[in-house]
Amino acid sequence: MSAKERKGVFLPFEAVEFTGSLYMPLGLDPEAPRVPAVYLLGSEEKELREIVSLMKKPELRPGKPTALVALHPVRWENDYSPLKAPSLRPGEAPFGDGAGAHLRLLRDKLIPELEKEYNLIPSARERILAGYSLAGLCALSGALYVPDAFTRFAGVSPSLWLEGFSDLFEKDFPPRGIDGIYLSLGKKEPVTKNERMARVGEAFERTAAFLSARLPEGSFRAEWNDGNHFYEPERRIAKALAFLSSL
Repeated sequence: MSAKERKGVFLPFEAVEFTGSLYMPLGLDPEAPRVPAVYLLGSEEKELREIVSLMKKPELRPGKPTALVALHPVRWENDYSPLKAPSLRPGEAPFGDGAGAHLRLLRDKLIPELEKEYNLIPSARERILAGYSLAGLCALSGALYVPDAFTRFAGVSPSLWLEGFSDLFEKDFPPRGIDGIYLSLGKKEPVTKNERMARVGEAFERTAAFLSARLPEGSFRAEWNDGNHFYEPERRIAKALAFLSSL
């Protein structure tokens, strides 16, 4: 059976300390070719299915069959934040600094487990790390904490307003080994009454300028999207993956 004749399948998984949903584009046939994988931080199965549907559109289709691993969020404010910070609103949990530990657990435990069980290519150059909102900030942090596990990263509407992140990112960004980064933000995201979150536009421009000066031409893209933080998140993720999978 050719790759075009094989049908994709969705299935839940539990491994190590992670739970999630997996999409295998060529099914579970052990004889099927191995495929690249996208690790989506903080995504549920409903979002995964919508992203897969969007990626079938010609303008968003990856160049080759690609698996998607949606990792369900658990301790959002800790696992996806690289730096401790106060909560955004009274009554909410403060931000922890667990992103580094979370990403290293992903690298050391989950990825080997999934690549042993499924037809995923065991290579950092065939893995993409992506996320939305605070999970998008964590995905960008992957370039600092696990550049040996991924070489392409997508921060989609990332929480770049988090205090201290820009300084940390610029100080620890690796001098080599990154093949591609995609960054995007909604045009209305900086328009908010929350003074901390309103800094996201300025931080976005700063990070975009930093990455544009350090990555090879064609390997970085920064885009402004229509709408606020909650407008078409799945389409924004699909756009990011279409760009990174083409590199």
